[in-house]
Amino acid sequence: MLTSAPRHDDFRSSRFAPRLTALLITLAALLCAPPLIAQESAPAHSAQSRSVQFLIVVDDSGSMRVRTAEGPAADPERLAIFATRSLLSMLDDRDEVSVLRLNGAREGESPMPIAPLAENRARLQSMLANDGPVAAYPGKLTPCASALDAVRDELNRARRPNTAQVVLFLTDGECNDAQINAERYLDSIDSHQDELFQFYLLRWRGRVFSEYLVDLARESGGSVGEVGADDPTDLLGPFANALSRSQGYSAHLLRPGTTTIPAHTGARRIRLLAVAPDQGSELRINLNSPAGQPSTLGASRSGLHQYEDGKRYRYVALDYEPGTAPVTVQVSGGANRWRVVALPDYRLFVETRVQQGRCGSQGEDTSYVQVGAGICVTLSLVNEKGQAVSADVASRGTEAALLYQEPGARPRRLPAAATDEAAIFRFERVNLQEGDHILSPRITLPSAQGTPVTLRGAARNLQVSTRRISATPANLEAGDLLPGTDHFQEILIDGNFPATRARLTVARPADLPECVTFALSGVATDQAQTITPGQSYTLETRVAPYCGPVDLRRTLDNALRLEFDRGAHSIPIPTLTIPVRAELISQFAAPTQIETTLRGGQLRDLRVSLSGNHRRAQRFDAVILPTDERTGWPGEDLRLTFLDAKGNALPEGDQGQVTTEVVHSPGTAPDAADSSALLTLRLRADACCEAGIYTTEIALVPRQGASAPVRLPLTVQVEAAGLWRCWGTTIARTFFILLLLLVLAYIFNMWRSSHFLDRDRLADRLVPLYWSDYGETRPQTRSAEDVRRMVRKSLGLWPRLKAWLAANPLVFGLPGRDYYESAELVLDATRNIHRSRLRLSHERELLTELRANPRRGLAKIYTTAQGGISFYAVPAEGNRLGVFELQREFDDFTDPTLEFEPKLINLRRRTELIAMHSDREPDTMAGWRIG
Repeated sequence: MLTSAPRHDDFRSSRFAPRLTALLITLAALLCAPPLIAQESAPAHSAQSRSVQFLIVVDDSGSMRVRTAEGPAADPERLAIFATRSLLSMLDDRDEVSVLRLNGAREGESPMPIAPLAENRARLQSMLANDGPVAAYPGKLTPCASALDAVRDELNRARRPNTAQVVLFLTDGECNDAQINAERYLDSIDSHQDELFQFYLLRWRGRVFSEYLVDLARESGGSVGEVGADDPTDLLGPFANALSRSQGYSAHLLRPGTTTIPAHTGARRIRLLAVAPDQGSELRINLNSPAGQPSTLGASRSGLHQYEDGKRYRYVALDYEPGTAPVTVQVSGGANRWRVVALPDYRLFVETRVQQGRCGSQGEDTSYVQVGAGICVTLSLVNEKGQAVSADVASRGTEAALLYQEPGARPRRLPAAATDEAAIFRFERVNLQEGDHILSPRITLPSAQGTPVTLRGAARNLQVSTRRISATPANLEAGDLLPGTDHFQEILIDGNFPATRARLTVARPADLPECVTFALSGVATDQAQTITPGQSYTLETRVAPYCGPVDLRRTLDNALRLEFDRGAHSIPIPTLTIPVRAELISQFAAPTQIETTLRGGQLRDLRVSLSGNHRRAQRFDAVILPTDERTGWPGEDLRLTFLDAKGNALPEGDQGQVTTEVVHSPGTAPDAADSSALLTLRLRADACCEAGIYTTEIALVPRQGASAPVRLPLTVQVEAAGLWRCWGTTIARTFFILLLLLVLAYIFNMWRSSHFLDRDRLADRLVPLYWSDYGETRPQTRSAEDVRRMVRKSLGLWPRLKAWLAANPLVFGLPGRDYYESAELVLDATRNIHRSRLRLSHERELLTELRANPRRGLAKIYTTAQGGISFYAVPAEGNRLGVFELQREFDDFTDPTLEFEPKLINLRRRTELIAMHSDREPDTMAGWRIG
């Protein structure tokens, strides 16, 4: 047993309190018995679409809510509103619906457009609310005529081909405005002409009514239903009846004791709506089947209906997917007073094919055949996917027929023969007479409720005739044609042929100038368009602005042919020939020769103009051939190009040619001022260009009209410029390059002759010494980074650059002159390494100066980039160097009686300088190791 959980939706806000003690009893009678008035067995329309358009007209006159002379209020509980809302709840979002108030059109209210419920469901619910404009029943009259006019206008506006339209018209009394002729009214509805319209009338029993409303229902294939004021459940029956039958099947009414729904194999779904008086419990729909629990489609939708202080009624709706076995429905929470409406959703359509020939050898689908031909009509019952249904849907007893109307005769109902496939039928006719044959298909399905359902397909019109075609006027005179003009002439094409695609062609295209073309209503020759008989078309003679590079006068004596698509219809349409005569007058003038003289090294601009009698601008692509394609041309020594509007030379293209656009406006003359020139050429002769006469041509290639280009011959006489003017620049340029090379070589040698100290290597060769516990010197390697920072700081970029510049770099550029960076070491005897520093020398040959005059460097230490990194010193007496004593492995023994003479010495590697006043305390500064 499958139980659906209740859920409140938008209907919960409604306050309907109808007298629903027997809410669906009358519905069963309405669904199972024939309607009061019907043309056939309650036919439903079929359309190859996925939706049906519904328009519901609700009587909102005062007699619906208050007592009148005719009797008590027809709908004091607003059950018409309830029935309308119930119908909307059972439609898909893609179904198209509108609701119209009966008095709305009379009061100037625009009807709500028919639109899918996905777009207007919320608006409809607001319109049908208890406090909405319909439930108030504010109307003073029953103006059916004005409402029906609004209905017609909206139906015709919303109509789509092969889409069924259904009108549900609710009223409680006789119309009190203009009378309507039912036949003329139905003829004004477009869908009725296609047999795709139904009118359902719902009227109150015992009330006076207008007979023409019944005529509308009868003649459209709808029905009339009567309801009683004491039994408001009658309202829901016709709604469900129209809904189900318009989509291809009958509805079911279930109650305690009648709880089984047939299998409905092939249906998309079954929609259930259960209603019962309020028992204090939520309603639940329980489904069961011998084949297993049916699959529900989504959750159930429940709600509570009450109007003002009336009785309370609950409802619940549920959809399920049908299987192959019947389904039993039970409703809990409603005691034995519940009723269920079950709507199978099939979406069935009748598909009609009319083919030429006898059945079994028929050809393509057609709407036109020749007199005396035969046809085979195939009727298929298909689903919304366009697939023929199976025998589960088109069960045994399914019948098909055609309402066949021959020319000048009344329609006859003729049966179609069944085939091996349950849902496909065929109908054959031969020796057809001339005229229109109207075929309206019908397929009738048997119904378990006893009333068959008849589905209608769209009526097909078969035209049987021989073809005739003519043009008015029969000959066309276009008069004088000038370049850049268009001539228009209206032409009426008439005949008895169907609208068919055709192409306009020229009978003798070789005799037609290139600049002259034709078009029919904007469609050029050799392009297809649909030609409809009895319609006027505009024949356009178009003359392009350019008809050729010379004057032209030609009489055009040709013909146009309208050739119809041969495969479109079984009866061929003859070709229509229209003679055309005109006089083409084209004048065009261009320079026959462009000549100029210039001397080597000169530049000259030449301006070119054209003239003609064209009425629209001529457009050309001006082209100069690549240099290597000009015969005898002196190459790049004589350059030719175009100038743009700003006077700038245009560059060559990828292939070496120069191209620009030329626009020749009407009225330009060859002797016009330079400002009106169409084209400017620039010639530039190289100073070394060889004297001579050179020729080429400029081509103006048209963008439209005739294909022959305009050729402008160009002759240039070049005079020699002389040796110095030809080679003077080259000589000056060569001298400048040699001078520049010498300067660059001097600068390179200046840099190559400069030698600089490597700061990191220099820092590695300066090691602080400390006293050990035994009074011996030891290197302090932990101070290496401090020494490196001290060296880098002393030998910064700017100090080194100043020293280099002070040494006069101009001398370094000469051969044999070198610059060796040198610096004095100013070392400190304390642990603070940063108190030591290097002082750069600004002299290029410091060592030479010290050797010549050692006293300049007495007691000082130097380092130089000569030989990589070298250290020198000039010791004072006692081998003293500042505050340090130089430790030498072999002291020079000199006579103490002789005067001390300083001299420059080279310090060996790992030379130690010991502080002279050190106390030799452990871990104190002992001096430096250098070299």
